[in-house]
Amino acid sequence: MISFTADGEHVVLDADGTEARIIADLASQLDEMLAARSALTASGMRAEPAGLPDDPALARLLPDMINGDVDAAHELRGLVEPSLVAMKRENVRRVTLSLEQPGALDSATEDAWARLLTDLRLTIAARLDIESDDDLDALAASDQPSSVQTLAEVYTWLGGLLEHLIGTLDARDDRKDSA
Repeated sequence: MISFTADGEHVVLDADGTEARIIADLASQLDEMLAARSALTASGMRAEPAGLPDDPALARLLPDMINGDVDAAHELRGLVEPSLVAMKRENVRRVTLSLEQPGALDSATEDAWARLLTDLRLTIAARLDIESDDDLDALAASDQPSSVQTLAEVYTWLGGLLEHLIGTLDARDDRKDSA
């Protein structure tokens, strides 16, 4: 089970069991995707990041930041993508460490949790071609294989977990503001 509670100035993570293992596994898979993307640049195979990734999940995580100007988008990607990938990988590292040692989270780890949960949802949404709630509803009502249905349920669960985290952060901040 994974839960977040506000305790004074901190958010406290309680994590164990299957849910913690699922988050750790998904985070590891995301890290592998990001590492492979950054290896293109680091290995010297490319002088700068490639264009928009072919993988729909990576394209959603690392979108073009300029529409309509391929050269400008490519130039900006070369400047921004390495640090964006590094930040996303750091989020994975922070969350994974917090799962291994649950307890009070520092501010950077709270942010890492929110960012990682969002990235995991974006990745799953790209894999399942979810762009709206209507797509998710249609998927739930379809005859898709159980593995697809399970992934859709994980997507929904991650959304609930993100909502729970944000609600806990808001409650903590509201108490701090009223004190």
